[in-house]
Amino acid sequence: MPSHPFRSVRVISPLLPRFKPSTSAPDPPLADFSRLLNLEGGTFEALLDESVKGPVLALEMKNVGIATSDLATLVRISGLNSREVLTESLNEFAKDARQVSRSLTRFDSKVRGTVDDLITVNGYALHAIESANSKSGALLPSSLWPFSPSKATSKRVIARTFTEATNTLSVNLERLILEAEVSMAHLDKLEKKLETIHEIVSLEDASISKERTDLLAQLWTFLGGNRDEIGGMDNHLDLLKGVGGYRERALAVIVPALQMMDTMEADMEELRQRAVAPQLVGDAIPIEVHIKNLRSGVERLKGIRNGEKAVHDS
Repeated sequence: MPSHPFRSVRVISPLLPRFKPSTSAPDPPLADFSRLLNLEGGTFEALLDESVKGPVLALEMKNVGIATSDLATLVRISGLNSREVLTESLNEFAKDARQVSRSLTRFDSKVRGTVDDLITVNGYALHAIESANSKSGALLPSSLWPFSPSKATSKRVIARTFTEATNTLSVNLERLILEAEVSMAHLDKLEKKLETIHEIVSLEDASISKERTDLLAQLWTFLGGNRDEIGGMDNHLDLLKGVGGYRERALAVIVPALQMMDTMEADMEELRQRAVAPQLVGDAIPIEVHIKNLRSGVERLKGIRNGEKAVHDS
C-alpha cells in the first residue's frame, strides 16, 4: 500500500512562539543606602573616637624616639663591654618609635580623610538622584504611562551612585586597614627590640634591670643621664619610664580599630551580595526613601566630622 503523501510532513503550530535569547539588560544592583550610611556613620563615629588619641600618642612616641637616641649616645661613649651592639639596638628602637609616631599620625589623618570622601561621594549621589527624580517628575506619571523611560533612568542612576559609594568606601577601608596593620607591625618590633636590649643589658650587668618596662629608664640612670650637667634632658627619664605604657595605649587604639574595620569589611561583602542577588517583587526602594536616607546620612557624617574636629582642635 502506498504511504500517505502527508505522513512525513511535520506540522509546526503557528501558536507556539520560537525561542529568542533575551536581549534586555540585567537588573541593576539593588541599592540600600540606608544600610550603607548606617554602617558608615556607626563605624566612623567609633573610629574617630579612637583615632583622636592618635596625635597625642604620636607625639609621645616621637619624644620617646628622641630620648632613646640620646640614651644610645650615652651608651656609645660609656665603658660598657657591649656598647656597640647595645647602641645599634637602641638606635633601631628609636627608629621604630619614630615610625610608630608617623603611622599613628597617618592613621588619624586617613580616618578623617575617609569621612570627607564619604561625605563627598554620598553628597554627589544625593544630587544625582534628586536630579533624576526631578526630570522624571516632569514627564508623564508612571501610573499613566508605566513604561516611561524616566523610571528606568532613575533606577540606573541609583544603582550607579550606590556602586560608586560602596567602591569609595571599600578603597578607603583597605587603606585604613593597611595603615593600622603597619602600626601593629612597628609596635611588635618595638616589643621585640626591647627584649633584645634587655638580653644585652642583662649579660652586661644583671643589676641594671629585672623588668623590661623600666629597662631604658634604669639604663639612663645607670649611665648618668640624670646628671645636672646634661642640660635639656630633664624629661627623658619620665619618657623612658613610660615606654611600656605608650605602647599599650597605642595598641588600645589600633587593635579595636582593626576589629571594627574587619567587621565593616564583612558587612560590606554581605551588602554587595544582597545588591546583586535576584530581586523579588517589592524589593525596590522608592526614590524618595533613597533621597531621605542620603540627606540624613550625609548630615550625620558631617556632624561626626565637625564634632570630632572641634574636640581635636580645642
